[in-house]
Amino acid sequence: MPIFLALIAAILGWALWTKRISRTQLLPIIVMIAGAGITAKGQFLGGIGVLVIGLAWFAGVRQSGKNIPDQSRQNALEKARILLGVSARDDAETIRARHRRLIADNHPDTGGNDEHAARLNEARDLLLAQLEKPSS
Repeated sequence: MPIFLALIAAILGWALWTKRISRTQLLPIIVMIAGAGITAKGQFLGGIGVLVIGLAWFAGVRQSGKNIPDQSRQNALEKARILLGVSARDDAETIRARHRRLIADNHPDTGGNDEHAARLNEARDLLLAQLEKPSS
């Protein structure tokens, strides 16, 4: 039994280290393992109950954090493209050229708005950084 527990701990540690699971998913997984252990010891109803609670908890944790960072990044990229008037297929030179045209009209030194110029600069930086990222 201790070898089995050490193996489970090693697998969970590896999964956390390689980011296959998050820390918020760890406790529901441990509850599910405990439910399976209780069931294996002969307390079928109690073990199944604990296992179902762990599964429901795990499903809730997975749903609550699903793609939130990815969605917000995609939203930011889309807003930046709209602001600069470029498409997802445009290259770095097109983005820079469009930014130059817009910033010439909106720069604070030429009577433009500071906030709008800053948003244009942020949009350019975000889109250029996205192009530099290796695609996965």
